[in-house]
Amino acid sequence: MSFRSPGAVVDLSRKFGCDPEDLLELARLARKLGIPVRGLSFHVGSQAADPSKHVEAIEVCAKLMAKARKEKLGTFDTLDIGGGYPIEYGQKVADIGRFCAPIRAALAKLPARIRVIAEPGRYICGPAAIGVASVMGRAKREGHWWYYLDDGLYGSYSGQLFDHAKYPVESLKQGGETFPSVLAGPTCDSIDVIGENLMLPQLKAGDLIVGRAMGAYTWASASEFNFFPKATVVTVNRKPGDRGSVVPLPF
Repeated sequence: MSFRSPGAVVDLSRKFGCDPEDLLELARLARKLGIPVRGLSFHVGSQAADPSKHVEAIEVCAKLMAKARKEKLGTFDTLDIGGGYPIEYGQKVADIGRFCAPIRAALAKLPARIRVIAEPGRYICGPAAIGVASVMGRAKREGHWWYYLDDGLYGSYSGQLFDHAKYPVESLKQGGETFPSVLAGPTCDSIDVIGENLMLPQLKAGDLIVGRAMGAYTWASASEFNFFPKATVVTVNRKPGDRGSVVPLPF
């Protein structure tokens, strides 16, 4: 189902989903072709600004499912409400409990027989990872320090292009005077720039830059353009009282 959300960072209903007014006719066609229909799904867009579009979609889908069942067009016992739950990329977003309260209220009105599925992918995995890149070289350009990293927009920071995310970055080197600086990736393409006018201390080769909230839509869309390898993915498992462990993943 298509529910366009102008407030979402990525409008996922622009390309996929049928208009609500077309649903019953499609369900009738499915019945004619012998295709069983279990239910409906929608996605109001990634990084939704508020829950109003979720609520609207749930209410519309509930009415359509009731009409479809009345015509015996399928079981219509499942509703997938998608994702879109926002996380912080350096800017405050609504608390998840407050964000979901209207959604939960709308879901509570559904018949008990309807199974609800959600897809909170970014909300779960986005904050669960950080990116670590090292300075490969530097240059003074037009009065600003440019630091060239071993990761960039063609690598783990690909989400800045494809997902419109702006990952918070910081230098592990702290203290001392800071200067307006540019962080750039390693490739030959001039668009391979992670951030500009960042206030950073003067860095040297080997210094580390950390990107936060990089667990979603980063490594997945990375490439090896210019033969720079994709970042190694590791998991850090930590139990109460131990020092933790680092395990490379087979990517």
